[in-house]
Formats: sequence, C-alpha cells, structure tokens
Amino acid sequence: DGHNQVIQHLSSASIFAPKTLAQTTTMRPPLPLPLLLSLSTATATTSPKRGLIFTPNTNWPKDDLLWLSGPNNLTWYHNYQSLPSSESNYASLPQNQIEFVPTMWGGNENDTDFLRNVTALMGVKLDDSDDKGKGKDKRAEKRNITHILTFNKPDQPFEVGGSEMEPRVAAKAWIRNIIPLRRLGVKVGLPLVGEPQSHTRQGDKGEGDKSWLDMFFANCSGLLDEMDDAKEETCGFDFVPVYSFGGMEVLEKRVGVFEDAFPGLDIWITEFGYPSETLQNTQKFYNQSIAYLDSKDSVKRYAWFGAFRSIVSNVGPNQAFLDPYGKLTDIGSWYLGGNATGREALPSDDYKGDDAKCTKDKPCGEEENGQGVVRPGRLVVLLFVVSLFWLV
Repeated sequence: DGHNQVIQHLSSASIFAPKTLAQTTTMRPPLPLPLLLSLSTATATTSPKRGLIFTPNTNWPKDDLLWLSGPNNLTWYHNYQSLPSSESNYASLPQNQIEFVPTMWGGNENDTDFLRNVTALMGVKLDDSDDKGKGKDKRAEKRNITHILTFNKPDQPFEVGGSEMEPRVAAKAWIRNIIPLRRLGVKVGLPLVGEPQSHTRQGDKGEGDKSWLDMFFANCSGLLDEMDDAKEETCGFDFVPVYSFGGMEVLEKRVGVFEDAFPGLDIWITEFGYPSETLQNTQKFYNQSIAYLDSKDSVKRYAWFGAFRSIVSNVGPNQAFLDPYGKLTDIGSWYLGGNATGREALPSDDYKGDDAKCTKDKPCGEEENGQGVVRPGRLVVLLFVVSLFWLV
C-alpha cells in the first residue's frame, strides 16, 4: 500500500562504508567548544520555522531523541503518515512540545482511514454512517491538530517516491477525507506536486496540456456538483507545500513559481536538500538555503531531508544529520541551532559500495554510537591552534 511504498523508498538507501578504519582519525574526546567555534564556517542559527521529517529508524532508535535536543527546538514534524510516530515515544509527545502534522500520503477513492485516524487524534467522533463530516462534532480535548498535509507527489510514480494517484481517484479521496476535516477548522495543504499550474489559470489549455492539479480540481468540481448536500464548489486548500532537491537556483525558482501560481498563500517547504553532492557544496547550499528560507516571509515552515545516519541515506551521505556512529555532523548540529562538530558524514573518502557495510551490530568497526570522526583538514587546524596555546 502507500505506506509501504514510502517506507521502501526511504529505506532503499545508497550504503557506503570505509575500506579500513585505519584510514580515518577518530576523535577522543570531543573537541572543546571554543575550538569548535573557531572551526565553524557558519553561524549557529535558530528558527521557529524549522521542522523534522521523521524517517523510519529501527536499528538505532536512540537517534530519534537527538531531534528533541539542541538550542533550536524543532517546532513541528511530519512522517508521511496519518498517526504520530510510535518510535522513541514520539506519539506521547504533546503538540505544544513538537507539533505533529498528519499526512494523507496516498489512498484510494473509498478509503476513509485518514479521516478516522485524524478525528480520533482530535477527539472528534463522527457518526458511523457519516463519511462526509455531517455527524455531530463530539470533540474531546486530545491532540490539537491544526494542519494536515495531503497527497505526496501524486503526479509521480511509486519508484521515485510518488503516490501515483489518478486525479479522479484523488478527488474522491479528498472529498471523503479532507473536506470533513476542513469543515472542522483544520488547515489543509495543497497536494505536493512537481508542477504548480493553478486550475484557475489553465482554462484555455487543451486536455492533453493540463497539469495534474488542473485535472484534479476539474474532477473535484464535477463530483461536488453531483452531490445534493455539498457545500463546497471545489476542493479547497489553505497553504502550499513545496519540495526542492537541487541547488539554490532550483530552490528559489520552485518557491517563486508556486508563489506566482498561488499568491498570498503560505508556503511550506516539506522536503529539501542538495542530494549526492560534495561536502563543500552541500554545506554551502545548507547555509545559503537556510538564510534564504528564514528571510522569506511567504515561507512559514521548512524541513531538511536528512534526519538519519549517513550510511542509510538515499540522497548521498553529506545531506545526513548523523555520521555512521549516530553523532551530529556539522549540518545536523547547525540545524538544531548548534555549532560545527567537525564530524564527517562518512569516516573517509575511500568508499566502494556495499562491500564493507556499517550495520547495527558492526557500525563501521566501532561500538554503536562510537566517537565519530573528525575531518583531517580540521584536525590540522586544531593541532595548530593547540600549538599556539603551548607557545603562549
């Protein structure tokens, strides 16, 4: 089903491991904070916009606790699912500690599981005969769900992480699941799509030129017209999710295109990064993109795709928040509001595929949650600084 598809997509990682650990320099003990500050090329920042993409992690569950630490408390998270993550007791965390935003990743036209799961979280009991939200609003104070995300890349196939939904099927699923929640006051995100053309701007196009959204909204309107008790004329939404995987030019272009298509609506960057790039390029993009998104008034929330160890990353090792030992990389620490750690995403530059995988039982030749690795270049700088202290 859709849930298994997204788990498979996130788990089909490009695994890398060192030829030998002797090629690396381990860091024991961690660098003193003053020296780390001198090694950092970025200023530690915090932002209330910053959120978490919670990805499945059965091998190292303690890693999940890291996202709740640091100077910058992440304010929200999504996990591509309708229910909070059960790992590391995230399901027990209150909304005012870290807000859970449910996602209807995909689905079929007769499925109402998403509606029932979210209303159960909210403490709202709908009549058994009601699939359109007409039942009495019997609300008990439980979880304050204020926003939901909808179909994840429905215009793209499963193989690339899409939910692969026909526009008519998606319209039926929306009417049965999303409209009732919007009637309860929940803010609804537009389906996450590659092309943002608004149905309001495509009336002069031929059928073959219409975007997925064009056909989705046309089906919504047609289906609602046929319903005697429908209050809505189309499938309404309140904010615009956007994903971006590429450099700054790609990010700025995608934000601008969606701003133009849906002027005045809030934008959420629900997934972004610079996959399979060098460490230098990845860190440069991270620092530029964070500054850009924090300064952009239209962007209300964003989430970097990287909350995992580098050895299970399917977007390249340098985008990961954690090194092979579960220690924060520079980007991981920066995202949580801390300073540079000096830890490489991978222990060395000499990786040859899957011939020496790091695993739970053998995490890159060290015990689980080992000391990590400091970049040789930064180690030289560190020794130089220490030598100056000795000279003084």
